[in-house]
Amino acid sequence: MLLRYPPVSWALIQDLVARLRRMTTATRTLGMDEVYTRVVRLLMSRAARRGERLEAALTQAEIGERVGATREMVGRILRDLARGGYVEMSRGRITILRQLPRRW
Repeated sequence: MLLRYPPVSWALIQDLVARLRRMTTATRTLGMDEVYTRVVRLLMSRAARRGERLEAALTQAEIGERVGATREMVGRILRDLARGGYVEMSRGRITILRQLPRRW
C-alpha cells in the first residue's frame, strides 16, 4: 500500500519523525530539568488568559503525572508560589497573578 500511494508514505514518515521529536524532548526534560522548571513550563503552556490574569485548569495530581513528580512535591511548589504572591489556587484551577520566577 505504501508503494502504491507515496503521499501516504510521506505523511506517515513525517508523523513518525514528529512523534520521535516529542518523545526525545520529553525524555530530555524529565532527565535534565528540575521539577519546578517542569511545573512552570506546564502551567504556562496550559494557561488561558482571563482578563488580566492567566488561569490553568489543572489539579496537583494531573500536574504531577505530566511532569513526572508526586502530587506532594507539586503541592509544595504551588504552596511556595502562593506564599510568594505568584499564584492563587482553588479547586482544580490555578490563577497566575504575575510572572513566575525562572528558578525557585
